[in-house]
Amino acid sequence: MKQKSHPFLLLFFVIPFLFSCKKEPLQSLKAGENLIYITSRDANTSLNNYLTFRIVDSILIQDGGNIFYSSTSNDRAFTNAVRQQMLQRGFVNATGTMPVDLGLKISLIINTSRGVVSVPGIWGGWDPFLWGGGFGSGIGWGVGPGWGWGAGPGWGGGLATYEAREEIMNVDIFDVKNAASVNRLTVLWNGLIRGNGVYDARQAETQIGQLFEQSPYLAR
Repeated sequence: MKQKSHPFLLLFFVIPFLFSCKKEPLQSLKAGENLIYITSRDANTSLNNYLTFRIVDSILIQDGGNIFYSSTSNDRAFTNAVRQQMLQRGFVNATGTMPVDLGLKISLIINTSRGVVSVPGIWGGWDPFLWGGGFGSGIGWGVGPGWGWGAGPGWGGGLATYEAREEIMNVDIFDVKNAASVNRLTVLWNGLIRGNGVYDARQAETQIGQLFEQSPYLAR
């Protein structure tokens, strides 16, 4: 006579297999894929009228209540990446006493938020059918010695703390050529990178390159 498999035993082996095959999209993201890139410009101004540029070698950082200029190797990776993008688009890096048409500046804002959330307990009204359970009368959740269904410390709910960090890198191009005549610095172009992991020197060329790539008008 053909032996029948018990439905509970089948479920016991199938469930772990399903969970082991579950995809984790956030864990599959490569570096930089979680970032947001935003660019804007002064549509009334053509950059064809500008030739030379100079970029501030330090990055202005605002981390909470602390505001300071930083010029580490990490910072220079980003300023060098911006400089190379400008050179590739036909602009000339002003040195010495050369007149400066465009001024560039990079700034970084680091936001860290902390809070407390309430975590509900699992036993407040759990449903044995949540995972497709329910095996008829006389069949309990216990499969045998050592397989009883239970909850360890912490399952009864309570409070949990969290910390979230976001970085915003901002690249500005100012009109220095006409600043004296209008008595102010006008922003001609702005690029913004937002997300977690922005301030990573290993991604500097890729991130800055993405800003310029979506701004084809930023050229002579």
